[in-house]
Amino acid sequence: MTGYEELAQAPLGDNILAQIAQTARDILAAQEAVREREAELKAAQQHLKTLVEEVMVELLQEAGQEELTTIDGLKVSIKEMVRGQPTKDNEAAAFAWLRDHGQGGIIKSQIMADLGKADQEKVQAALEALASAGVRGQTKQGVHWQTLGALVRELLSKGENVPLDLLGVHVWKQAEVKPKG
Repeated sequence: MTGYEELAQAPLGDNILAQIAQTARDILAAQEAVREREAELKAAQQHLKTLVEEVMVELLQEAGQEELTTIDGLKVSIKEMVRGQPTKDNEAAAFAWLRDHGQGGIIKSQIMADLGKADQEKVQAALEALASAGVRGQTKQGVHWQTLGALVRELLSKGENVPLDLLGVHVWKQAEVKPKG
């Protein structure tokens, strides 16, 4: 055993090398504990998702119920969930469909400008008037997933035909349980 190894394994006390070695071991142990907890959390989240999206929905459907209150006061119901985002490949067609159906207002636009190493005056001029500052800009558009989900929910509730695949939207049922109260 080298002198360094002996020092690193000696009782901590004032031995700085032993303290460093112990802290390094503690860091490795803490990293492993975090990985284990993250794996446990992921498993618990998946278990909850299965209970909420599959087991309870199937039980309520089998019982012919959309909503009920258990004998101990828990309120159980099925909610329809809608969430999605157009893929990059479908984005142009999805935005065209939204505009063609009078829903273009949910599309957000963003103007981006590459100013390079511009001074503050040029930045201010670009903010005030991109074109007059001679700055070449580009437009980026997007729809927030919550806004798209709300729109699709509304349109579906009115019985309208919505191209879910084009819009990248998924619809599923999920149970909701509220404590008595």
